[in-house]
Amino acid sequence: MSRGSVLVVDDRLSEIKYHLLSLEREGYELTTASTTEKALEEIAAHHFNVAIIDVVMPFEMDAGVRLALEIRKRSSNCRILVFTAYLQEEVFDWFEGDPKVRLLMKRETSPLLLVEEVNALMDDRKRPPKAFIVHGRDKTAWLELKNYLQSRLKLPEPVILTEQSSSSHTIIEKFEKYAEHIDVAFVIMTPDDSGRARQNVIFETGYFMGMLGRKSGRVVILHRGPWEIPSDLAGVGYIDISNGIEPAGEDIRRELSPWL
Repeated sequence: MSRGSVLVVDDRLSEIKYHLLSLEREGYELTTASTTEKALEEIAAHHFNVAIIDVVMPFEMDAGVRLALEIRKRSSNCRILVFTAYLQEEVFDWFEGDPKVRLLMKRETSPLLLVEEVNALMDDRKRPPKAFIVHGRDKTAWLELKNYLQSRLKLPEPVILTEQSSSSHTIIEKFEKYAEHIDVAFVIMTPDDSGRARQNVIFETGYFMGMLGRKSGRVVILHRGPWEIPSDLAGVGYIDISNGIEPAGEDIRRELSPWL
């Protein structure tokens, strides 16, 4: 018995063939389109429970928005999953305004994760976020944050790199491995002996801003004590944890509101 009908729009369907196979094995009935014109024909002729659409098609930077608008004209209930390798900031802002839309980057999404996301869309449930805690030497801060996320917000155990097995990987390989499939990164910026955040903290902050999006709200910076702000981060909003994690709890919860 079919779990639901899914439209997949991508000009490079061969590159996501294992994702499609996984969806079929899960019981979804798939309809594919490799052009915007074909997708519009399918949208006009059929109702879909979920539409998985690429944002950028050949010579069409706004293809995803066009298709989403057409889907919304015909069905307010169709869930849309934006599955793309490239996302312009203005397109990201447009999709963020629709509560029935999820965004996934291809390079970060395994076939299994795509199935999980489609299942969640079909079931109308919110998947708990997978969090990563970036930290320097302030062990007290990251332990408090870890405890708050798990005990108070009932979220899965966050990833803390020092707690993970290296498995013969270099440090950067280990970081890349555990940074995959992360929904939100909490960055604890506290001064070291020089009055600055540690270099690994700055590096990992930049990595997650590039991966998750600088304006996505998915990189949350927590700070304590006087420290020198890197010029590239000037103007970015911070959560002050000078009095501890618990007093800043409502601010942290607010940043996680899309998942709670």
